[in-house]
Amino acid sequence: MWRWAVAVALVGGTATVQAADPLEILVTGTIEKNCALATADADVDLGRVDRAGWVSFALEVSCNTPFTYEIRSANGALVQASGLRPIGGFEVRVPYRVRFTLPLEDGDLGGLDVVCGSEELGAAFRRCGAGDSGTSIAIRGRATVTLSWPDARSPLLAGVYTDRLIVTFGVKP
Repeated sequence: MWRWAVAVALVGGTATVQAADPLEILVTGTIEKNCALATADADVDLGRVDRAGWVSFALEVSCNTPFTYEIRSANGALVQASGLRPIGGFEVRVPYRVRFTLPLEDGDLGGLDVVCGSEELGAAFRRCGAGDSGTSIAIRGRATVTLSWPDARSPLLAGVYTDRLIVTFGVKP
């Protein structure tokens, strides 16, 4: 290019430099759809379950896209861990209630507020505890799970009573 400019000057002519047509470059990147769930307290001790009570704990939910959720109970109630059967009027199951709340961002829902009995979350029923966020998302959302139970209606056999809550979040198809 330099040689050409010198040659034009030596010949005595004038040169007109025209701007080149603009070049457009499309630059793209990708963010994968993701849904993550975390808690500091993986196990929760309810204390005495023969008297009415409640306990709350937090989960961190971070979904960068609309999502589905499901809350299940492995047993449909707190059950006596040694596997004993009811004996002489003593029970071995303690039903409880789960309330799950989660504020949402953007979209068509302001938040989730799901209330279910443990029996409804058990494998036999599953009538409650599943749904989706509509068009809303949750970025570093703080969900609250509250478990509550009434006074025992019948006497309970001594021992440890357990259940396993299974909480699942996933990218909405």
